[in-house]
Amino acid sequence: MTTVKMGGVFLARRRVGRGVVRAYFVVFADGRMVKNLAERDARGGFSGEAEVEFRERLTILAKAGPSGFEGMRPGGVWYSVTFVSSDTHRRIELSLPLLDEKVSITVEGRVDLEKITSCGWYDASSLINLVQAEA
Repeated sequence: MTTVKMGGVFLARRRVGRGVVRAYFVVFADGRMVKNLAERDARGGFSGEAEVEFRERLTILAKAGPSGFEGMRPGGVWYSVTFVSSDTHRRIELSLPLLDEKVSITVEGRVDLEKITSCGWYDASSLINLVQAEA
């Protein structure tokens, strides 16, 4: 079992006129969605820290955009990052654009990036930042 520490803002939303723009991260450990990672904050989003265990793969799906069409309409972004266990300790920051700001979470543990899948109209590699790596 590999354990990773995660922290940051898992869901954020901002009102634009009568609509809402959302940015969120969904975590899947070995194909099962991990729930209750964070607590509701004052702005209606979810933020906090948690530890997640997985055996084979940890996948994080990130989406941002107009409510109901996150990642599908112009201005929306989506990407998926798959992690596997490794001997190297890494700290990786994943972020999403939300209007004029960025929403991010940090993944820290002995993990390695296996695969990145993203929408074709946005360079998702600019949203993934390796903060620290040590053996």
